[in-house]
Amino acid sequence: MIPQSGPYVIYESFIINDSAGNNNGLMDYSESILLTLSVENVGITAANNVTVTLSTTDLYVTITDDTEVYGDIPAGVIVSVDDGFAFDVDSYIPDGHYVLFDVFATDGTDVWESSFSVEAHAPLLSAENFIIDDGTGNNNGILDPGEIVTLTIPTANEGSANSPSAVGTLTCGNPLITIDDENYTLGIIVAGGSEDAIYTVTADSGIMIGTPITFMYEVVAGEYSFQYNFALTVGLIVEDFETNNFLSFDWQFGGNADWFITTGAYEGTYCAQSGDINDNQTSSLFLEANVLSDGEISFYKKVSSEGGWDFLRFFIDNTEMGSWSGNVSWSLETYPVTVGEHTFRWEYDKDYSLSSGNDCGWIDYIVFPAMGVGPIGTIAGHVTLTGGLGNVEDVIVSTDEFSTNPYASGDYTLQVPPGTYDVTAELIGYTPQTVTGVVVEDGVTTSGIDFTLEALNAPTNLTCAIMDYNDVHLEWEQPTADRESSIPIGTRREKAVERVAHDTRISDESRDLLGYKVYRNEVMIYETTNPDELSYDDLALPANEYTYFVKAVYSTGESEPSNEETIEVILPAPQNPQAVTQGQDILITWDVPSDRGLSHYKVYRNTVLIANNVTETSYLNENMPAGTYTYNIKAVYDGGYESEFSDGAVIIHEPTNAGDILIPTKTELAGNYPNPFNPETNISFSLKADSKVVLEIFNIKGQKIRTLVNNNMNAGFYNVVWNGKDDNNRNVASGIYFSIFDVKDDGGDFTSVKKMILMK
Repeated sequence: MIPQSGPYVIYESFIINDSAGNNNGLMDYSESILLTLSVENVGITAANNVTVTLSTTDLYVTITDDTEVYGDIPAGVIVSVDDGFAFDVDSYIPDGHYVLFDVFATDGTDVWESSFSVEAHAPLLSAENFIIDDGTGNNNGILDPGEIVTLTIPTANEGSANSPSAVGTLTCGNPLITIDDENYTLGIIVAGGSEDAIYTVTADSGIMIGTPITFMYEVVAGEYSFQYNFALTVGLIVEDFETNNFLSFDWQFGGNADWFITTGAYEGTYCAQSGDINDNQTSSLFLEANVLSDGEISFYKKVSSEGGWDFLRFFIDNTEMGSWSGNVSWSLETYPVTVGEHTFRWEYDKDYSLSSGNDCGWIDYIVFPAMGVGPIGTIAGHVTLTGGLGNVEDVIVSTDEFSTNPYASGDYTLQVPPGTYDVTAELIGYTPQTVTGVVVEDGVTTSGIDFTLEALNAPTNLTCAIMDYNDVHLEWEQPTADRESSIPIGTRREKAVERVAHDTRISDESRDLLGYKVYRNEVMIYETTNPDELSYDDLALPANEYTYFVKAVYSTGESEPSNEETIEVILPAPQNPQAVTQGQDILITWDVPSDRGLSHYKVYRNTVLIANNVTETSYLNENMPAGTYTYNIKAVYDGGYESEFSDGAVIIHEPTNAGDILIPTKTELAGNYPNPFNPETNISFSLKADSKVVLEIFNIKGQKIRTLVNNNMNAGFYNVVWNGKDDNNRNVASGIYFSIFDVKDDGGDFTSVKKMILMK
């Protein structure tokens, strides 16, 4: 709270000198900064022999010069010391991060504390797509067996500072994919700009069409890095019927007539046409497939039938995905397909009567998802979760290129081409586990590849408490003790190993607790590498509602969140605002809202800001014309955080010349503000002559509740506050009330009644 006497020195403004960096006047990553700090004596007497100290608890900033002598500062004067402070910014500070600095000023007797924030500027790297150029191959935009393609990855800098020189590294775990040079120098990526990483990639001619490939793309620029993994499928698994038969895939037929090959295709010469059927008959074409990874199926269709009655339909696993009737030209359909066993079925069906058009449907150029069209083997096993809140169906069981999820029972199967694989089971919040050297043969199921994943225990008993109105103090307890290994010796661990090839082993490293991450509204705000640090102070927050949780960080990953705690930060507004006429001016006064460090006040007239940096609890609005005005005040706390509006102070202003007594032109009950109200309202009235005044409050039943005025009063303007209490100082209930204003003067009697609403 700003005292009403003596000196009081607080932060006023700052200037950044980053001439040793990029000299843009901003706080950028990896810069050494000189800071010019201005302070103001907002007290009413001089502050002598002032020394100012700068500090911060922010992990991304190191202060190298924290103290400066400012000398004598008269009341109301701003003093600065050029380049008086210095600090270094870490090379990995996040873009948009705000660093809170505390300012301590002292004259040797008193210490005045204030604060301010500075925004950090840094790169923010990302990549979201890739481009395949196979112009030297078949130019279909797809990586096909035997092709050499150019793979381009646009790499963006979405941050507000240029990046350091960046290098992109592209890798792939499939031995049949070759990358000529895995490293590509991107150089500096300007803020808001993008650079292309370009690679030459070769797919071996022996790689199976439909094989899903995962590429790992990592960019490192100084201390900033990110990883982008993207998948593609080698070649297209296409049925275009250009063989003029159904022998390319294991097609099967159903219904009353087989489909057949005909001309008039969408692409090429040939397509498939539904069989010739009669009323109440069907013609089906279907294919059973092992889909190896999530993808989609697309095809072109054409229909000529009785509209609304005879349909071409498409099914996945007996679920109808789409149907078409009438005259439909060649057009594309696309549907998502999940990994696993599926049946794709096209069916033309007729109703009980009539025909129209050619009475059939056609399909052409079917593009399948990655599926087993060559030799396929199976990996099978069981996944068990120990502890935690995870769902076994969310576990990812994968090799470098293939993945699946277990069923609710924990059992899983994974179809892959023959070969030797490392199989990993992982789930966020659990220690991942890998079985290496799993041998898969064509048509054979390699079973017993089991996993037991143990939860990474979360911190417990998180609590939050507000300190000094807008600081939040968090405390939590360490997770329960871990076992040294995720799978005990002597359990199904050895049994799983015994059932695979002799060189198979389970990789299961012990895990250590490394520290914690603190999250506010699901965004990480703090990380500690000290597992014994069990508290955090989130300082100087704007008024809002905040939800916190904490995760434990282990050598094998992060735990699930702790319990969540929600807390509301409220910055109190100034209290009891009043407005009175003083000649040509209006004087606004208010009460201090709280004892927390206040910077200043803002004054608003009819919701428009008219005064900033007001340090007293009053403000004189000078030379105001006659009219009705509403004034509100906001408190601005240290750090620049503002309260809500105060209640409104309403005034009917009729200015007078200096020294004149302001005499209203009429006797009037102006009403109350606010209305509805809780718990107080201001009742305004005017007297054109000296009068006997009675102002009383009645309830809706006509019962008198409170007498506010019963006096002889001089001519003038008045405001009376009713605090929602009766004559016995008891709170009254919500509802409708009436203010009755009764005046007796030489001119006679005057009575006025106004309705008021109290809402709690």
